[in-house]
Amino acid sequence: MKKVHLPAVLALLCFCIFSCQSHRPVFTEAGDIGTVSHPGSYSFDTESGAYTLTGSGENLWGPKDACYFVWKKVSGDFELSGESVFVGEGVDPHRKVGFMVRESLEADSRYADIAIHGDGLTSLQYRPETGGATLEVKSEKRSVGSAALAFKREGNRFSIRTGDGTLPEGDDAYIYLDLPQECYLGIFICSHNDSVSETAVVSHVALTQQSAASPKISLFFDHITTAARQEGISFVEAATRIKEMGYTGIDVKVIQRPSEIRTLDSLGFAHACAIVDIDYARGEQRETEDRALAFVEEYGYERLLVVPGLMPDGSTDAERDAVRQRIVAFTDRASARGIDVLVEDYDNARSLCYNAERLDSLFALSDKLGLIYDSGNFLFAGQDPLEQLEHFRARVGHVHLKDRVSATDMRCVPAGTGCVAIEKIVGKLAGSGYRGWYTIEHYGSRQMMTDCKTAYRNVAGFLLTKN
Repeated sequence: MKKVHLPAVLALLCFCIFSCQSHRPVFTEAGDIGTVSHPGSYSFDTESGAYTLTGSGENLWGPKDACYFVWKKVSGDFELSGESVFVGEGVDPHRKVGFMVRESLEADSRYADIAIHGDGLTSLQYRPETGGATLEVKSEKRSVGSAALAFKREGNRFSIRTGDGTLPEGDDAYIYLDLPQECYLGIFICSHNDSVSETAVVSHVALTQQSAASPKISLFFDHITTAARQEGISFVEAATRIKEMGYTGIDVKVIQRPSEIRTLDSLGFAHACAIVDIDYARGEQRETEDRALAFVEEYGYERLLVVPGLMPDGSTDAERDAVRQRIVAFTDRASARGIDVLVEDYDNARSLCYNAERLDSLFALSDKLGLIYDSGNFLFAGQDPLEQLEHFRARVGHVHLKDRVSATDMRCVPAGTGCVAIEKIVGKLAGSGYRGWYTIEHYGSRQMMTDCKTAYRNVAGFLLTKN
């Protein structure tokens, strides 16, 4: 009998297995967007997993686009990463390649992308309205030669990251954009000169998609302390009961003690949102801002609600403008550190965020500032909550679900038991692709533990039927 050298056989077998493995393409549909002089094409190398795209097109900008696009339909949140490099010197320095998500394949579709330009410029481009102007947020980084890039969607928040070979933590830029849950996602190339074609190679393409299976329902820290006091139990016991109801996150103020944060962490609560009161009517508040940023970074919060205080009676337009500018300046500071700053519609007529008109004045100054949509506070201002949700949908990065007794009785009641159309609000948000937090709010409750249970049951039920 002939002897077989087992280690040699195993080595040969492993070699065959790994050498025969091939990459499968993430994107397989392709075509030109808009009108181009030279039809585009692509190839996929099953051995290296690299896409080679060739395309022309006048531009990916303005009210309509002309480019080549390799794509697939996706639904919900995603993160797309890879590495890109142009082939050759190129004709126009503004040739561009990158990742893009589109509402449709029409030339004037709403979209967002990460665009790596031939001259190194990197930006997050987006068209908020069909047929409208294209806007951009430029990255401070420049990508010359090979560039690692990532493009991420979380609800209506779109962000980009770039690096040389590896992707660092923290976003280069982000925007809020209202796109449907199902979109076209893929790789694009545009020559920026329709008379020529350009070529780029995009390798190491990886797509991660997230499902929206578990509801993200949060509660205010203050509600737990109120429940503990009313029930005559410890904070830990009250928080444990809240967790057992199904709540998965907590909204906290930046003044919470480290021991309180550790307790919430030990019970498995996620860090939904941090909150800071900054009285900008009194002038610059750098010390308070710095404390808030330090808290958010230490405990890993991604969102920070800024409550900017109330304007004194008799405030002038100049004083109100100064406060708005301070909010915007802080938003820019936080954004540079990868932190989302949001404001909320606030139920006090002296607030700069009291109604839709005042919020519009503030949002006109910053593309980076987000909104915590409070379902009960627009009603307080005499405005329809559903109409304002439609108006501000693209800005919504977090939600406070507040219900009220009636249009004339502003007392808070558990979400889903009052006059506010909570079920319709949840339905519109879920149907539009929102995957952020829903924070239950009913300050003033005299039976907090019971009301928390009622509100959770209602909201979780609404989400279950909509997702």
